Amino acid sequence: MRVLLLYLLIISALKLNAQGSNTCTGAVANPISLPFFANNQTTCGDGNDYTGGNPCIATMTGNYYGGQDWLYSFTPTQSGYVTIILNDVVSSIAAYPTITLSNACPGTFGACMGFALYNPSTNNASIVEYLQAGQTYYVLVDNYVWGTYFANCSQFDLNIQFTPVIPQPSCTNIGFSNNNFTGWFGTTGLATRAYIGAPIPNYDATALGIVNGRHTIMSGGNDPCAGFPRVDPLGGPFSIRLGDANVGSQAEQLTQTFIVTPSNNSFTYRYAVVFEDPGHPSNEQPFFRALLRDQNGNIIPCSEFVVSAANNLPGFFASATCSGVVYKPWSTVNVDLDNYIGQAVTAEFTTGDCAQGAHYGYAYIDAQCSQSFLDAYPDTICVGESVTLTAPNGYQSYSWLPGNQTTQSITVSPSSNTTYQLNLVSFNGCVRTVQLPIIVSTPIILSLINHN
Repeated sequence: MRVLLLYLLIISALKLNAQGSNTCTGAVANPISLPFFANNQTTCGDGNDYTGGNPCIATMTGNYYGGQDWLYSFTPTQSGYVTIILNDVVSSIAAYPTITLSNACPGTFGACMGFALYNPSTNNASIVEYLQAGQTYYVLVDNYVWGTYFANCSQFDLNIQFTPVIPQPSCTNIGFSNNNFTGWFGTTGLATRAYIGAPIPNYDATALGIVNGRHTIMSGGNDPCAGFPRVDPLGGPFSIRLGDANVGSQAEQLTQTFIVTPSNNSFTYRYAVVFEDPGHPSNEQPFFRALLRDQNGNIIPCSEFVVSAANNLPGFFASATCSGVVYKPWSTVNVDLDNYIGQAVTAEFTTGDCAQGAHYGYAYIDAQCSQSFLDAYPDTICVGESVTLTAPNGYQSYSWLPGNQTTQSITVSPSSNTTYQLNLVSFNGCVRTVQLPIIVSTPIILSLINHN
């Protein structure tokens, strides 16, 4: 113990950290470049600049910002996934250093993107997150202190790798028709307790890559608890199961980034979910989340569906074969991307077990891209002709004006130019209104005159 303590004191005096700083200003002035690897880094001798509760942690015992700390910053030139691994920790007593990834100076409200606590049994802590090009990010290494227990500082190695994501030129293998994950990125991690009142737990990604059994191609059969087909009956020959029936607070995510064009500006995803329902608060329950993000990482309005296990959920049923399990059969969500043509958007699906670790949750997913239904109809007809207007699948209700029809399709034969208004209500409550003008053309009659 005395040798270790002397060793750390020597490291503190030498200060081996070549980059970064103990303040945000200093870290930005001395940034790191990716990929980055440095061994024998240390927080010793730097003071406790970041104190109080870590905003990444909803509930805690002890202080995750309780010890001396060191800060790194970087700005990626491409969008993609960062993998941060802290390991080979040395300290004078039992050490539990933490790493926090933020998109602003640590402690800024809403800046936290990821958090990990060092695990002595695996000798590491890791974070995986998707980052936007041109944004500055901060990695804070701090120390967990519980009362007077655990080390106030430590030595560590830090490895930061970056995997760029090149947008697909179109929706690539979007419905998994290739029987593989070409075009998709997968991550795995943990479901952790979110703030009280949150609709679902946090997803803390820890590893990048497709993991069979947690990202799994389905080719047939029925779900053992829900009984519905594991392959979307309205889709192709394959779907995927995200997550599994194992427990341990496991969570998974799958994403694809693609360029929106006039031929793929209508995105439809289909999902079916299976949850054990332990009756926890919503911020700890098994969950499923689906959404689309724009090129800046913002959630595209009305693209999000999020749900955690609970009794009496709309559209859910109790399993007849698996005790304590609820499920929702295949359901549809359509997202119009007409305003995002030319942008790179990202489809994102996430599943997770309960944050307490003893109950599972998983989902089946299928998707497709197509031309927007607004672009598919002729806007001109002749007098006496009719046209059938059909709205896309994936909405809770449909309402047409004039006429007040509430069916998905209507057949009209206007005698003069008429603009039809369609009101769409999503299952998440979003309301979308579109205009469909129909021009009625009067035929031109030519007469032939005999001049003889």
